[in-house]
Amino acid sequence: MLSQKRDWKKGLCILAALLAACLCFGGCAERRSPHTSSIQSEADAEKSSHGGNSASIEESAEASGEQEQYETYVAQLGYLLNSSGWETAADLSPTDYVMWYGYRMRDLPSSDRYRIEGRDGFFFPAEEFESQVTSCFDVPVAHLRSDPVVYLEAEHLYRTPAALMPLAESSYEITSVTENGTTIQVEFTLDFVEFNRSKEMTLRLEKTADSIRYLSYYS
Repeated sequence: MLSQKRDWKKGLCILAALLAACLCFGGCAERRSPHTSSIQSEADAEKSSHGGNSASIEESAEASGEQEQYETYVAQLGYLLNSSGWETAADLSPTDYVMWYGYRMRDLPSSDRYRIEGRDGFFFPAEEFESQVTSCFDVPVAHLRSDPVVYLEAEHLYRTPAALMPLAESSYEITSVTENGTTIQVEFTLDFVEFNRSKEMTLRLEKTADSIRYLSYYS
């Protein structure tokens, strides 16, 4: 009988010990959970922050690339940048186109191939000149050939009718760009450094399959 009482008491002690152990470990687990959750939240926030910064950098780079592209379009007007403007490409004279192309070719290492010994100016093969101009401007070849001063029909050449003197120094700052379908409108301030004056200009372009074409240029 005494032995049974001892076994019963011993069993109660073991049960009490097991309950205490469970409560202890349960409490530790609960105390660790908030800390673990906090660490995970911080990690998630850091990942989210890095993701946001990455997207922001990509958008900034894309915007910068587009800005450079628009600046290139304006710069490629070259000789025509200082013109009074035109509503359509047909408003430009054959001389305007020859001078525009002449200034583009003048500083190339291969520009000597456009010279003819004993004759002044640059001479461009008709096929090359017409291909380059019509790819950049919506103008018919018949218009380019309409002036015998610049188009030498017998030789199938175009020539610059005047010396290619240094152009007036100018700079520009793009103020607005609007895209509507395949049409791009670039507004910018054109500063003439030498004359200390400026004017607001608008350039309209058309996107083509592999490039752009100039549609109009006006103040």
